Amino acid sequence: MSTGYEEEKPSKSNNTVLIIVVAVVFVFLVAIAVCGGVGYFAIRAMQQGVQSFGQLVNNVQIVQTTGDQFLADIAGGDPGRAYASTSASYQKTHSRQQFEDFLEKNPILKSHALRTAFQINPAQDQATLQYTLSENGKTGSCSLTVIKEGEQWKVDRFWVP
Repeated sequence: MSTGYEEEKPSKSNNTVLIIVVAVVFVFLVAIAVCGGVGYFAIRAMQQGVQSFGQLVNNVQIVQTTGDQFLADIAGGDPGRAYASTSASYQKTHSRQQFEDFLEKNPILKSHALRTAFQINPAQDQATLQYTLSENGKTGSCSLTVIKEGEQWKVDRFWVP
């Protein structure tokens, strides 16, 4: 007996279209998740890089201040304070008298009125600074190696070419 309504069965082509649409949506969602993850890790890496760069810039400023103060103490007639700003390693191998004898042999260190750091080579816990020293038309140069000793930066080596 027929009621006039015949029940339609879903065709195979409708099922195929549905499977394709679900697959495309799934691939799209996976692609978004992967891109989001890659973006997250890229942003984290950039943040760490910026923090490392910021720390390096801060260290360069501290290192230069340490070197400038060391030379200012020498030129200002306070070799004791300059010697106190050297590392334990330096003090172990150079007595204060040896330090002061070195200063006497290199008068530009004691008499310079102007100093300019023209090259700073920073590393994680040490840096080398090269200075030009000037006084009454005379110029000279010196180099310092500054290291991090605990939480402080100290002059570990210095030399006059």
